[in-house]
Amino acid sequence: MKKPLAALVVMGSLAGTAHAQSNVIIYGVMDTGYVKTTGYDAVMDENALSRLGFRGVEDLGSGRSVFFNLEERFRINSGTKTPSPGGPTDVDKMNAHRVYDGVANVGLAGDWGKLSLGRVFNVSTWYYQTLDPFRHDGVGRSLFSSQRQRSVSNTLRYDSPETGSLRGSASFTRSGVRSGYDIPDGDSFKNDGYAAQVQYSTPGIMLFGGFERVADSSNSIAWNVGAGYEYHTATITMGYIHTRDKAWSGGGYSYGHNGSQYIGTWGDRQDQVIVGLVWKLGPGKLNASWNHGRYRAEGLDSESVNKLALGYTYNLSRRFALYADTAYARFSEKFLAGAMTGRGPDSSRNYFMYQAGMTYRF
Repeated sequence: MKKPLAALVVMGSLAGTAHAQSNVIIYGVMDTGYVKTTGYDAVMDENALSRLGFRGVEDLGSGRSVFFNLEERFRINSGTKTPSPGGPTDVDKMNAHRVYDGVANVGLAGDWGKLSLGRVFNVSTWYYQTLDPFRHDGVGRSLFSSQRQRSVSNTLRYDSPETGSLRGSASFTRSGVRSGYDIPDGDSFKNDGYAAQVQYSTPGIMLFGGFERVADSSNSIAWNVGAGYEYHTATITMGYIHTRDKAWSGGGYSYGHNGSQYIGTWGDRQDQVIVGLVWKLGPGKLNASWNHGRYRAEGLDSESVNKLALGYTYNLSRRFALYADTAYARFSEKFLAGAMTGRGPDSSRNYFMYQAGMTYRF
C-alpha cells in the first residue's frame, strides 16, 4: 500500500517548495531472511533489496502532469548499501557515493506518454525481468549478463501511453557517467548508450523485444525477446537475451561475478534462456524457473550452466509475506563455476541454494 502524505510537510523536508495541489506518496520494501549455499555458511540476507522511496505528482490540467521519484536501496540487516557475504561488488562500489541509488528523476507526462530525466530504471532490464518469476531477486533469480543494470544515470527515458495493445520505451544515456567517475575523452570504453523496447499485449498473451547499447562499455550491446501466456491462475514466460560484452575482454567497466552466495556471470559473449512459471495457489503463489546460460571468451571453449529454481510466497496480508525458495545450478566445468561464483578453480560444479524470509511492502 502506498500512503499519501501532506505535500507541504514532505516537500519542505526534501528542500523544495510545496504546492497545495501536489500529491506525494512514500513507499518501500523491507525484506530479510536467511540464505545457505553450497560451500558457504548460512547468513542473514535479503530476497528483494530493501528500499525507501518518495514519488510526487502535480496535476497541470488538460491531461498533463509533472512528477519526481527518489528511491534509496539498502541492506536492512546492516542499514548500509554493502552486502554482508562476499564483500562489496563492483555495482556496490559504484553506488556507494549515491544518495539515491535506486532512481532519482523528474519528468513530464501527458496523453503523449511520459518523459523522465535523471537516474531511471534501465529500459531493457525493466522489461526482461518481468519474465523471471523471482523478479531477478534472491537465490532463484535468473542468470544475468555482465552488462545488465537495474538503473542508469544521466539518462533521458520515454515511455509511451499504456493504451491499446502496443507500448514501448526508449532511452538515451550520456557517456562518461556510468561508473560514477569522470571518464576522460578518448578512453576506448567511453560511449553514449541507448535502448529501445516494444511490447505487444492482448488478454492472456504478451510479446516483446528490444535492443541496447550500454553506455561506457566499449560499445557493448545486448538484445532480447520475450513472451508470456496467462491461463486461469497460471502464467508461463519464456525469454532469450544475448550480450556482446566488449568491455569485459578489455578489462573495462563490466560487472563480472559478484563474489557472494549468488551466481554472477562471465565471458564476452553471453546467451541466457529462461522459462518461468507463476501459479497462484491458495493465499500465495508458486514460482518456478529453468535458466540456461552459455558463455564464450576469446581463445577459450564455450561453457554453460543450467539452473532450476522453485519457491512459494505465502501472503499473510496485502503487505506482508513469508517466502521459501530453493535453487540448483550445475556448471559444465569447474573453471566456469569458479569464475561465476568467485570460488576459484577448486569450485564445485554443483551448487544448492536455500532461502527463507519475510517481506513487508508499504
